[in-house]
Amino acid sequence: MIKKLIITLVVLGIIGAGGYFGIKAYRNHRQNSDPVKVYPVSGFYGGYYDDDSYTDSMSGFVSSSGDQKIYVGADKTVSEVMVKEGDEVKVGDLILTYDNSMDSLKLESLRANLTVLNNDLTIAQNDLEKLKKKTPKELTTTEETTEETTEETTEATTVTTTEATTEEHTSTDPDKKKKKKKTTEPTTEPTTEPTTEPTTDDDNDDDFDDDFDDLDDLFDDLDDPGIDPDDEDGVYTQAQLDKAIRQQIQKIKEIQLKIDTENLNIKKQERVLSKNDVTATVSGTVIVFDMSEERSNLGEPNIVVSSSGTYSATVSVGEYNLDKMQKGADVSVYNYDSGSYYTGKVIEVGTTPNGEMSNPVVQSTYPVKIAIDDSEGLTENSYVEVKFDKTQAVEPTDTSSVLTIPLYMTRKENGKYYVMKNVNGRLQKQKLKTGKIYWGSEIVINGGLTTEDMIAFPYGKDVVEGKICKEADVSDLWE
Repeated sequence: MIKKLIITLVVLGIIGAGGYFGIKAYRNHRQNSDPVKVYPVSGFYGGYYDDDSYTDSMSGFVSSSGDQKIYVGADKTVSEVMVKEGDEVKVGDLILTYDNSMDSLKLESLRANLTVLNNDLTIAQNDLEKLKKKTPKELTTTEETTEETTEETTEATTVTTTEATTEEHTSTDPDKKKKKKKTTEPTTEPTTEPTTEPTTDDDNDDDFDDDFDDLDDLFDDLDDPGIDPDDEDGVYTQAQLDKAIRQQIQKIKEIQLKIDTENLNIKKQERVLSKNDVTATVSGTVIVFDMSEERSNLGEPNIVVSSSGTYSATVSVGEYNLDKMQKGADVSVYNYDSGSYYTGKVIEVGTTPNGEMSNPVVQSTYPVKIAIDDSEGLTENSYVEVKFDKTQAVEPTDTSSVLTIPLYMTRKENGKYYVMKNVNGRLQKQKLKTGKIYWGSEIVINGGLTTEDMIAFPYGKDVVEGKICKEADVSDLWE
């Protein structure tokens, strides 16, 4: 019987080994046969966009400026007023300021919290790198035997103690209790001893506390990865190390999400602060000036600037250029109806998207209001084109400082782009730092790739890590 068992095990072992080596040989054959073509990045290299200088022209329509009406909200405290009734103002002149001390404190608090989060992210990323460099130290046979012996001894001691305690309670002589009672109590009164002791409130409280202790221990186990990244002498298994790495990656994602949220909060608060200064959006005369609380309660404007005969234009601006369109920025305006040029100034930047554009970059657009300095030749609904003034470029600039490759040479995983790159004759996944996508087909590469690298078309069935590869010309891609 034993002989048959041994023979069976040997046969199964041979079959298993054969299968393992067969699969391994097949994989080696697949990786080393039919090399995948890789193409020089320099063959795709665009390099014809300059993010800092490229600015779209913006088109829109002219409308009468209308009167500027300023309402002082009940939730605002006016710090200073710079005009009075009858004053002449121009676009951009400061009319009044609000007390922004509380808003400034809130902004500083948000920035301080962002600094802490960035520091936490750096620490978490460093801890992740430490965990990745660790080597699992499996328990030795001696250590396992010692632990098992200790556990068995503990269990035996627990069982023995439990049994002894149980026997003591069950073997108590009731007569002895009665005799003890007779020595302390009158013999005339009968005594009845209970065979079991009632459970007290203290005992219930102890059990209740023990239950909560167990729950605390459970939650501690769930939160604690069990490995200190700075502990060089810890003993842990590969499974424990993998778990610690997964938890650390999740921690980094959570911190990054908090950082993204805090950056949005900071931008919102900066917009709140920017609204603490009220400037003239039209050129004209202050015809109403009444800062009384009674006028505010009636819902009437406290300050009115008449702008008879002046015009403004509203244009749509892509989100990538929105930061350049700050209030007060100078622009040039071309009137298609008359063929005349005008100067203007940004007076209002919208915060809600009003559309989308795809040329040259897919992006949302926002409304921007432009005050036009001169009104001669302008009429209601005139079509105009707006550009930055001559100190700022308005067309794409040919430059070699920006690396772009076709979007089809990349793949996306978990929201991140990567390419399959030639590393010592084998394909390897290379994550990328990317920028804008132009024309829906060209993606800016900010890191992870250079013009000296070779990459494969990443969608073939044989394009896997470890696959042998050979160099080819970009023109071969279309054969």
